[in-house]
Amino acid sequence: MRSVPAVFALCIAAAVLSFVFTALVMGHEASALPAAAVCADMPEEPPVTVRFTLAQHDGCVAVYSASDREKPLLVTDISLSSLRQTDRELIERGIGVSSHEEVLGLLEDLGS
Repeated sequence: MRSVPAVFALCIAAAVLSFVFTALVMGHEASALPAAAVCADMPEEPPVTVRFTLAQHDGCVAVYSASDREKPLLVTDISLSSLRQTDRELIERGIGVSSHEEVLGLLEDLGS
């Protein structure tokens, strides 16, 4: 029968070897795969078509066609001065929007 210190030493040795083996295997597997192979498995996101732009017009939030920023399709009564600073800055730069539903959702958020 083995003594308690000997059994304890065997357990420690087994744990250390297990840790070293795992680190070696994980390090080898990570370096064996080139970054391009890892990225190739990720699905590509389809390109988003911007159809509208939310921007400012005479101090209010307006909706423009993405192809024509000269004449707004709709001018809301949402004043830029009533918006939080971050929202105001986004509107001043212009927010590209891809659908009517997204326009309505953003206008609802900005108006509340």
